[in-house]
Amino acid sequence: MGKKCKPRVIPEQDGRIIGTICMCQLTMVLSGVALVYLSVAVYAPSHKTFHSGIDPDPVMCETVNTAMPSNCTWASCGEWCLTKTSGFCPQIWVVSRRNGSLLQLEGCRRARYVECKFGATLAEMIHFGAILPIDYRKMNSEPMTKWNCNKDECIDLDGVYNCSIGQCTNYSDVWNCSPKGSDKNLTEKEFQKLSGLFECHSKHKRTHCTEVKLKKSLDCERICPTIITNGFNVFIQRGDGILAADCSRALASDPSVPGPEPAPFWVPSDGHLMAACYTFDHNKTAETIVATDCVNGTAVPPHLYSNPIMNFSKFRQLWETAMEANLEDQSRSNRIPGEGVYLPPSNALAFHGNFSKLLINTKACVNTLRGECRQFLEDYGFDGRNFSTRSRFPCYYNKNDSKIVVARFDLEETWRELMVAALVPAILFAISLTTLCIITRSVKVGDDAKLRCLMCCSAGRSRETQEIGTPT
Repeated sequence: MGKKCKPRVIPEQDGRIIGTICMCQLTMVLSGVALVYLSVAVYAPSHKTFHSGIDPDPVMCETVNTAMPSNCTWASCGEWCLTKTSGFCPQIWVVSRRNGSLLQLEGCRRARYVECKFGATLAEMIHFGAILPIDYRKMNSEPMTKWNCNKDECIDLDGVYNCSIGQCTNYSDVWNCSPKGSDKNLTEKEFQKLSGLFECHSKHKRTHCTEVKLKKSLDCERICPTIITNGFNVFIQRGDGILAADCSRALASDPSVPGPEPAPFWVPSDGHLMAACYTFDHNKTAETIVATDCVNGTAVPPHLYSNPIMNFSKFRQLWETAMEANLEDQSRSNRIPGEGVYLPPSNALAFHGNFSKLLINTKACVNTLRGECRQFLEDYGFDGRNFSTRSRFPCYYNKNDSKIVVARFDLEETWRELMVAALVPAILFAISLTTLCIITRSVKVGDDAKLRCLMCCSAGRSRETQEIGTPT
């Protein structure tokens, strides 16, 4: 009988070879696409940032005007850097200036801080910004009261209301408004169906509302009845909050001139001290208050505080009147830092008289797609209209070009982002390309149409020979 031959066994394809090739190809494609995308999103903006000429040391900026035009020629912040900003188009103009005085208050036995309620949303600002004395952000956690007239909640309304299809917001929570002109008395049912601005009065559980035409303005006063003036001689405004304190003396120094110790410049007999500061720290144990970037300081005669409680509008009017009266008196309250003076008017510290465009960064856009630009508008868009407080914040500017300033500027962070964005995809691309080149030299297609590794050890080749078999 003849010898029987074992059948030839064809080995299975090594999946590791296929997997390595596919993974390297995918990594190479993705890293190549990332390099192309990042050239627009990171590399070019980083080059622009490094050559912008912007000083890395921050100065102070104050918002002077905020607009939301329908025709968007430029925007302070765009939500996607690869497309032109459209639709949501905030335009913020600011004035850049030197830092104000460092203020130190001593002997502050009593202190009370109050936050004045605001409460207008961005949508309300866009719709009624030219008419109502409302502002660009909600100042605290106490929003204005809202009523749903479609659920019979509007049976006892009194004040000025902004309504949209029966959903009404009570502006009288924040403002004391007296419409200068109105027409067309509305019944309660008509009120539920209409949208607009209304003045409402209730009597015997029935509400009668009068529509206020948008062409006619309102005479409004901002309400903040919790400003207590009795027993306090120092008032520091920070944003829309006011710190009232009873202190024995005040010292000030100029932070832009290192070395000099704070010098005393105020005592209670000079009058009630008023100033606007960026931050303050109240140490109750030491009875001290330290405030930074203090400007617009003035001393107000105590007899002008006739009422123990004052609303915000009256407070601002009293402050501005006192500052105007002291313009020619360059003694205490109107001195300029750097010249041996304290708490200067903010306009005396301005670098130039021109307004500058505020951009969120040198790109004027972000790529987070998290509504960051809307938050940016709420944080930086307060322009001081209608007894509101201007947004004040650190910013960065070019000493040789006053056209723009930026809110975010960090060369070290930009360098780190550039290194990560450049090295990670470039290294992955190089590793993938090198691996594929090695595979082209070490892997061949056998007669059985399977990929074989030629550099994998001879033992593997011997096993392959045995599996193919020889006649017995």
